[in-house]
Amino acid sequence: PAAHFTRTTAARPPKPNEPAEDEFIAGRLFGTRDAAAVERISHGHAVLGSYTSAGGGTVVTSGCTDWAHGLAGRDPQVERITANVLDRLG
Repeated sequence: PAAHFTRTTAARPPKPNEPAEDEFIAGRLFGTRDAAAVERISHGHAVLGSYTSAGGGTVVTSGCTDWAHGLAGRDPQVERITANVLDRLG
C-alpha cells in the first residue's frame, strides 16, 4: 500500500523538467533518476524510529501514513514489527 508518487500516480503531476517523488528520492539516494534506481525504491521499504527520554518515556514513529494499511491487509512483516514494538513497550 505505501508507495512513492510517480508521474502517473501524483495528484498534481510534476512538470516535464521536474522529478516525480520517486525520481527525486532515487536521485538523492543513488545519484541517478534512471529506471533501475527508481525501481530499487518502488516498494518494500519502511522507516521506523524510537526515542526514549531520560525519564523513561518512549515514542515510536513509523514515518509512514500507510502503516495501518499494512495491518489491515494482514501484512506479516508489518504485523511482526508491530508486535515486537508492543512487546518491548509492554
